[in-house]
Amino acid sequence: MSFVSTVRAPANIAFIKYWGKKPSSFNLATNDSLSMTLKHCCTQTQVSFTKDKDHNITLNQTQLTRNHPNGLKIFTFLDYMQQVLGTSLKFSVVSTNSFPTGSGIASSASGFAALSIATIATATRSQSWEELSEFGWTPERIAQYSRRGSGSSCRSLFGGLVQWSTGDREEEQTVKPLYDQNHWELADTIAIISSEEKKRSSSKAHLSALSSPLFKPRLFDIDRRMAIIKEAFDIRDLSLLGPILEQEALEMHAIIMSAQDAFSYLDQVSLDVICALRRWRHEGTCEAYFTIDAGPNIHIISAKDTVGSIISHFAEEFPNIQLIKDTVGPGPRFDQSQETEGSAWQQ
Repeated sequence: MSFVSTVRAPANIAFIKYWGKKPSSFNLATNDSLSMTLKHCCTQTQVSFTKDKDHNITLNQTQLTRNHPNGLKIFTFLDYMQQVLGTSLKFSVVSTNSFPTGSGIASSASGFAALSIATIATATRSQSWEELSEFGWTPERIAQYSRRGSGSSCRSLFGGLVQWSTGDREEEQTVKPLYDQNHWELADTIAIISSEEKKRSSSKAHLSALSSPLFKPRLFDIDRRMAIIKEAFDIRDLSLLGPILEQEALEMHAIIMSAQDAFSYLDQVSLDVICALRRWRHEGTCEAYFTIDAGPNIHIISAKDTVGSIISHFAEEFPNIQLIKDTVGPGPRFDQSQETEGSAWQQ
């Protein structure tokens, strides 16, 4: 009987963004980044070997081919993992996300984190992190490989607040957790402006980042922002954390909109939500801050006891916007269940 590995890996929301790649690199970031691992937004991936002539991939109940828009990247990664693991066998993959795919909520991060762990676990017939470690496969080591599929996936190998440190070469990049999920129970309420797949992938948008006149000035300020976020986590100070989150998010989108191949992920509703959130905060009715990845959807970071207020404000001003209620969470886990947990979607 073929060995089947089922892994559940979380998405993450970047506080300091990974934006821009060094030329001719495999997702070699131009700057260090920080992210918070989420709890409910996750990917469940089941992997086994197949005797078929090519990999068999099903994503969200859709069969993918090498010519499918979402297929080539996954097929290429599985080819790479075959070489890493020294096997001629192809992989059979069934993967499901608990949140909208390709809409800017880090589905590639959770997806490739889960896929990396599950392929290695299948090849080594491991059913736990303890068994994987006996073969030398630690989260740190797996992160080096998952990054080939999606740079930010390396941060989804850990829980809590996670730092990805870049380097001049692939082997010099490191990933490590700074605070675990119990240190500061922050909430992330995600306003779904659009659940459709974005028209331009993050991978393509990365390529034009260096052409923006705002790209290099941002890099000069990264170390200062990193230090402030670490201090904010150390003392659990949302008023110190929040302004950096918003500055970082807006600068990333300014780079996207000022690059030679200019593009905007944000639409009018995105901007309306941002303005409303700042107004609620100024009025003293909702202490929360936003950040945005490469998409139109808004991540609202707050204390857990503020989520009810956020939901009430949205019900009054944006009744048609769906919300996902999430919080800081642990890293990936092995899951023998063939069923996905209840969706993270909340009306």
